[in-house]
Amino acid sequence: MPSELRASAVGWYAATVGLTGLVASLVGGALWTHVSPAATFLFGAAAALIGGLALAVSVAPKAAAEPR
Repeated sequence: MPSELRASAVGWYAATVGLTGLVASLVGGALWTHVSPAATFLFGAAAALIGGLALAVSVAPKAAAEPR
């Protein structure tokens, strides 16, 4: 990556993290208020499980295909 674009990349990364954090807070607050506090934690656990599975599926075949 050209050095003049590094700051833009960091800015986009920070903006993405901030916006997804905002959405997560809104969803968590809505679940807490309208469903139950337990629903917030169950949704978080389900999201973490799905993210972990997606990571395992996307990384494992690439790592196994590379020779050592």
